[in-house]
Amino acid sequence: MIPNVLDMMRTVYSPANGIGYPSYVLLDLVSDCNLSCVMCRNTSDAMSGKMEFSLYQRVIDELSPGTTNFMLFHCGETLMLSDQELENYVAYVAKKKCNRANLFLTTNGMLLNKKKCEILMKYGVNIDISIDSMDKIVLESIRRGAKLETILDNVNQLFSIRKSLGSESSIGLSAVIQKDNLQGLDAIADYVINNNFDRIGFAITTWPREITITSTRKNVDVIGKTLKKLTRSGINIYEIPVRLGKYFWNGENYTKIKSDKIVNTFCSAPSFFTVVGYDGEVSTCCRWPMTLGNIKTNSWKQIWNGKSYEFFRKIVNDDRAPSVCKECNLANRI
Repeated sequence: MIPNVLDMMRTVYSPANGIGYPSYVLLDLVSDCNLSCVMCRNTSDAMSGKMEFSLYQRVIDELSPGTTNFMLFHCGETLMLSDQELENYVAYVAKKKCNRANLFLTTNGMLLNKKKCEILMKYGVNIDISIDSMDKIVLESIRRGAKLETILDNVNQLFSIRKSLGSESSIGLSAVIQKDNLQGLDAIADYVINNNFDRIGFAITTWPREITITSTRKNVDVIGKTLKKLTRSGINIYEIPVRLGKYFWNGENYTKIKSDKIVNTFCSAPSFFTVVGYDGEVSTCCRWPMTLGNIKTNSWKQIWNGKSYEFFRKIVNDDRAPSVCKECNLANRI
């Protein structure tokens, strides 16, 4: 069976520490952002707000016995928190989490100052910096409001501070593949290899339609060439577009699919994955297909074992699934 991205995630992230917990939780600490990326939001206007620390404490207290992967990021830029706020949030989960749990954070890198680097390295947070192109014009047209030279300087500082503190935190790069950066993927691979990053992840945008790539043999081969270079270099690739139209990644090349019957389109997200919004709203995954409860008014176990979650687990893989699920590339449904 040809795997999907969800299969890949489940092999990368540690399983839950007991029954009744998700293994992977995204925490929407800040839903605002300092940038307005073309694949994310159309303006730089504030979208919502910040998770109150008291609510955050409740979430961590309820999830920490069993959850083994905490992503301190979802919709916005977590580093918009002040230095002191960031340390408060990170220190709390670092203290409460079970021993084998991991901490993650993804950032656009613009606000990665010295103090924040020190905080993240001190508490063992594994960081991924979003860099979609090594071309200044392309990067800044995708991540509107960003400055490539600032991001690269901040990344260099992060590596330096990790070394000086002897931190075991890993540093990775994430890139979102789209029309404008497709031809520059090889340069991203060279940057990751030459600077000794620990890993790289490639997502592929499916919105808005005008910036998405078409799954032609030519385009697929560009991505395949980059993946092959990274694989040969020994870089850990933690996320890739497993399926591109009628092509799938077999570990060495993109090969044309002869039958959809051999492709895994099963969504397992509701069994191991959850998102907690800044306002306490709980949903099943990063696509926000359904809101299933609010941790302000219900305990985590009530939500996880509740009727709404159970209903979604039943419909996500049949014709009743929300449209966003039917088109989800994480489950090979594109």
